[in-house]
Parts: sequence; structure tokens; C-alpha cells
Amino acid sequence: DIYAFEYDKKGKRFAIGGKEGVVKLFDDEKKELISTMSTGGEHLPGHTNRIFSIRFTDNPDVMISSGWDNLLIIWDIKNEIPLKCLYGPHICGDAMDVFGNICVTGSYRNKNQIQLWDWQEGKETGQVEWDLGTSFLYTARFSKGYGSYLLAGGAAKNEAKLFDMKNNFKVTATIAGLGKSVTDADFANFTDIFAVAT
Repeated sequence: DIYAFEYDKKGKRFAIGGKEGVVKLFDDEKKELISTMSTGGEHLPGHTNRIFSIRFTDNPDVMISSGWDNLLIIWDIKNEIPLKCLYGPHICGDAMDVFGNICVTGSYRNKNQIQLWDWQEGKETGQVEWDLGTSFLYTARFSKGYGSYLLAGGAAKNEAKLFDMKNNFKVTATIAGLGKSVTDADFANFTDIFAVAT
């Protein structure tokens, strides 16, 4: 089963991940498997459970994956091994995104749901406040182009929130009272228009 799918910035390669706990990279034009990334050996293991989110970074040789195993793995695509494995986020949907060197994760848990990471440095740099115990997140996305906003949503209160990145991640809008969980969200290219899915 495939739970994560992502194209690189140029649209020439795509990566998938899912139940197997491995990341597979394909050449889009040839429709051929380029590589399979699963482990870096004893000191940098790969995923041990389902992968739910994959993102390419601005560096064409680096991508990031996350999932049920509470790992955020930064992959060296050329050498097919992890550069870094960061422990923390419990990802249950498309709840990881990258803007520059910042990575955001939205966890399916009742506290510390939104974490910020510097993927180049390999460390957590902060958290975005969400009401304790009110949401279990399925999605977290940055606005495209200028990185002005963060959008996240999930279960429990069935809501989504829009955070202003340039104003210390202050909540600027809330979509609440939905009949179902917010399972995904995304921004249009180079605008602040967004949509959420239930």
C-alpha cells in the first residue's frame, strides 16, 4: 500500500512510501525505479513502520520522509542512505513539509503536535502552540513560494488553523465545526489561497 507520493522540484523524479517502510525513487520520464532507500546500517536505521509523508528539499540530492515510527529521516539520495534520523514526530497523514532549511511536522497526538526542525542542522528548533488535547493532526503544509503561512488540521475538534510565519506563528484563521476530521490541506502555487479536505 502506498501512503506518500511526491515529485521533485523539477518534476523529473518522484518518490513513494507506504506500508513497506521504504522510500522508492523513480525516474518519471522512463517510469523506472532509480533507487530504494531503507537503511543506513546499524547507526542510522531506516523506517520501521509505515511512511505517510515525503518531501524533496531545495537540494536535489536530499529528501525527507516521516511516518508512524516517530522518525524524521533526511535521505542522501545519491548514496541511498540516511544523513540524519530525528526522533519525535508521530505522522499519520501528509503532515510534514519543507521550506528552505525549515521542516514542519504535525503529529497525531494530544500535545506538542506541531514541531519545527532545521533539517540541515538535524535538530528541533521550536514548536507551534496548539490547544492541548484538542487536535490530533493529519496534515501540515507551508504556503508555496514565499513561505508566509503554515496550515494544519486534524481530528478530535475537526478543525484547521492558519498560522502567520512572519508574525511568530500567530493564528490568523480557524476553520472549525466540520463534520469530519481534516485529512489533508494544501496551498495553491505562489498565492495564499488554500483548501482543506475532510
